[in-house]
Amino acid sequence: MDGLDRLVSVDSHFQTYCRAVCTFDDPEKLVLLPNAVDTAWFTGKDAEAGIGAGAEDGTQEKAVIGIVGGAEAAFGTEATEASRLRESAGAGGAEIAWASEAIGAADAENTDGHDAEDAESLDGRDAEDKESSDGHDAEDAEILERHDAQYAEDSPASEWTGNENAAALGAGGLAVADGLPETGELRLLFPRRLSYERGIVPMMLLADRLLAAFPSLIVEFAGELVEQTPVAVAFRLWLSTHGEQARIRHNTYTFQTVRDAYRAADVVVIPTVYSEGTSLSCLEAMSCGKAVVAANVGGLNDLITDGFNGRLVAPTVDALHAAVEELLRDAALRRQYGADASRTAAAFDLKRWKQRWAELLEAQFARNGL
Repeated sequence: MDGLDRLVSVDSHFQTYCRAVCTFDDPEKLVLLPNAVDTAWFTGKDAEAGIGAGAEDGTQEKAVIGIVGGAEAAFGTEATEASRLRESAGAGGAEIAWASEAIGAADAENTDGHDAEDAESLDGRDAEDKESSDGHDAEDAEILERHDAQYAEDSPASEWTGNENAAALGAGGLAVADGLPETGELRLLFPRRLSYERGIVPMMLLADRLLAAFPSLIVEFAGELVEQTPVAVAFRLWLSTHGEQARIRHNTYTFQTVRDAYRAADVVVIPTVYSEGTSLSCLEAMSCGKAVVAANVGGLNDLITDGFNGRLVAPTVDALHAAVEELLRDAALRRQYGADASRTAAAFDLKRWKQRWAELLEAQFARNGL
């Protein structure tokens, strides 16, 4: 690391590790630049204008291109932000040594962390789950349509603060008072890749308990399942033999459709067991104003403050169950956490991230006389 000119990390824990085991003549050579979320996209503010994730206004686009060497190649809307900047920096001839945990980690987290979408969909491939019946059945479509109508009616001040605003929904809504809904379903979302480190095992055990306790609960697993792995075999067996199979969904979304999964959810679970940086799926859920229950692992404790904008608990089934059950029974608490989560996500907004990268690259090029 002493031979590197600057290190940029998306993970506060990597930064802590570097400062714990290394000394630096220049303390400012180690920079933390966490992953970002396109809050405008996930709140729906850019939906009517057709602006998707990664889209930027002309000012931001020109600022970044000018810094990295004046390249005018158009960035594909499906590429990750970190990849764009890295490619642009290379085109500009900047002689910057990046650590693997710097921009490489940004790419990895932008793929692995986008557990609520198929990573391959970022390359333009629709990844509808082969085992699901066309992604959503008629019941799911009806639920999503109901949620879309609710969010369209919400005022800007309360936009995306959760789908639990019972009074505004009336008889067809999900809830009419705090506590369990009188009609409709409660929906629990696991927006991760279905893998061991992302917490698929505790999530399945959690689903067993909650489906037994909540007759109106729908549990959705929204993420890629890597076939022919032990986890895939276990999940398929669990799902195919489950007594409540009709209330369990497994869907894989593109980035353009994953927002629907967050909209429909009442509670989002991020039950990571290990290996977690700045979780994009957590940021996405927070941007949508959702109540999140997250494991106290990796960078999740940089996003969730327990009891303020969500619940942060040990990655055990008992701890996760207690937190999720509390939220499923308390609509007012879901709204409270969701509103604070939305405000927290604004600090990780994509425009701020771009501006920080622009400033960082500008300063670095100046140091190198470029």
